[in-house]
Amino acid sequence: MPEKKVTKKKSKKTLSQEDKKQKREKSLFSNMIRDTFIRSDYTYINTEGQEISLGGKTIEVDKVFFYKNIVLICEETTTSKPRDIKDHIRKKIESVNAIKDNKEKYLEHLYNKYGDKFTCYDTYTTAEFQLFFLYFSKNKTLLTEAELDRYNILKIVEYSTLSYFKTMSKSIRKSTKYEVFRYLGISEKIVGCNDEEANTIINKSKNVLYPQTKIGKDKVGMVSFMMSPGDLIKYGYVLRKDNWEESMHLYQRLIKEYRIKDIRRYVATHKRTFYNNIIVSLPKDSRILDKDENPIRLEDMIDYEECTLEIPKCYNSICIIDGQHRVYAYHESIDSLETTISKIRNKLHFLVTGLIFPEDMSEQDRIAYQSKVFLDINSKSKPVPADVILHIEQLKNPYSPLSLARQVIVKLNKKDVFLNMFELSAVERAPIKVASIIKFALRYLVDTNKDDSLYTHWQGSKSDYEAKKEDAFKLYIDFAVSTLSLYFSALKESKKQYWDSSNSKLLSVISINGFILALQESMKKHGIKDFQFYKNRFDKLSMKFDKDSFPYTSSQYRAMSKEIAHEVFDIK
Repeated sequence: MPEKKVTKKKSKKTLSQEDKKQKREKSLFSNMIRDTFIRSDYTYINTEGQEISLGGKTIEVDKVFFYKNIVLICEETTTSKPRDIKDHIRKKIESVNAIKDNKEKYLEHLYNKYGDKFTCYDTYTTAEFQLFFLYFSKNKTLLTEAELDRYNILKIVEYSTLSYFKTMSKSIRKSTKYEVFRYLGISEKIVGCNDEEANTIINKSKNVLYPQTKIGKDKVGMVSFMMSPGDLIKYGYVLRKDNWEESMHLYQRLIKEYRIKDIRRYVATHKRTFYNNIIVSLPKDSRILDKDENPIRLEDMIDYEECTLEIPKCYNSICIIDGQHRVYAYHESIDSLETTISKIRNKLHFLVTGLIFPEDMSEQDRIAYQSKVFLDINSKSKPVPADVILHIEQLKNPYSPLSLARQVIVKLNKKDVFLNMFELSAVERAPIKVASIIKFALRYLVDTNKDDSLYTHWQGSKSDYEAKKEDAFKLYIDFAVSTLSLYFSALKESKKQYWDSSNSKLLSVISINGFILALQESMKKHGIKDFQFYKNRFDKLSMKFDKDSFPYTSSQYRAMSKEIAHEVFDIK
């Protein structure tokens, strides 16, 4: 008899508790990305573990989402170590370059492998497909501005940003795709290659109402007209700043899912819009035309019996100041009400009151005016949280000391010395709270009306700044950020044992405030100095920062600043 061959059975590897935890975390994060983009109207292709050879390289990507001709190629990581994240990004950039250089072959691969899903392949040419590369990280990437610029072929999506899209996708479902377009800088001209958007005008309304009075001192005009909820969702945005992180958190707090659901049920039941109007500000390139379609000036509008309002098509161009929940109740969804809502989304029309700004009004002044109108309408309204009102108060006057200080903190948070250390969002926690820093120290350092502030030492054009020219405004913010970055980098180098210690009070709010106020005091005697000057001076400081020995408590930052000014900067 032939000898019977014995096959050894492979023993299944037992996962440790830590391995199980990591596996579960990876799965939850992966599902969060998948579900968010599916809710946002993207088709999902699971490409994880599927290798393809492109340009002599074997590559594999985690996920692909697409909407019409917009293709999102996605990588993800739950790695917590910043160095490992950077190594992973560098490897993935090689894959990105291989896909970009072999676009046609990659699209063909998607069709051959996932043809049942990638059904748009035959609809568009290779040139018409637009590829975007996204990198999702569960943990903070801790990338500086310079590194983000170096890796700009990839769109780095921090967890707070993904959380924002998750929240929005639960509130307005498929209509969140327009928010994704804004985030990626996608123009309406390239989506679907204008297969549904041949016309470049959203609204050309001849039923325009306007006050029969002259324009006031602010030269802001006002017109009322009709517009569908569908167009307002597609081309509108809720009051915000242009800075993505700032606007993201403000936007998130202004949209309440439960209010949208309540209004959506009402709309589906009654099949009509509300009687009260929506308040918006119109894009810069909106035009008022006479009956012969000749443009007329805003201030001359009352001299014409018949006017036409022309609003160009552009995503995120109409600022919705009041009425966002009434508008977003008509969002695209897959719920039981969608059959009814879809029939009236573009047929029913809101009465919209639009603000028209003079051509020479700066973007800063436009935002300030929009914010003022929002506050006038909502400041006494219970649904708007107090912190939102405060945030918008700062938008209303971006030149105020509080607003300047907040903008400096936001940019300082991207510099090496304080990289992602400041808590700027309720979504993500960070070691350093910023409210007291802004309110009790930094506002005084950046105040342009104080003789002992950074403004006195700024070499930029003060006349341009005072004329509210945007370039000068940005240059002053950059100057404040670079000065503070240098100053605290010197402190970090001098007091490394405290800076990197979890048992230290050096990075507490009281210490940061103390050092900011000491800098302000030092400028009276020394002006602004270089890194080595501050490093040498901080080496003289004998103050102990370990928790057991730190001499100051609570709000004693003024007293602390005096000790630093005396011991470090020889100021009595």
